[in-house]
Amino acid sequence: MFIRSVKIGSGDAILYELSDPVEFKDKQTLHVIVSVVSASGKKATVFPSNEKGEVLSYNSIKETKETLDHEAPLVELGYEVM
Repeated sequence: MFIRSVKIGSGDAILYELSDPVEFKDKQTLHVIVSVVSASGKKATVFPSNEKGEVLSYNSIKETKETLDHEAPLVELGYEVM
């Protein structure tokens, strides 16, 4: 579920709350930030986050190339975006 836009680097980023947790570095979170950038080729990247929109790790959970769609990597991870 879309929560709000957030600022992360030079990308256009959105904070989402997931229906099921996603794993990263032996941890889990229900919140992710999806950042899209077009400067070095189109890509959307998913980062683990907390509910405040703070990135928990810059090691991406998922990266989808050739898209500027925030929802694309979440769908590829198996989530239904509402």
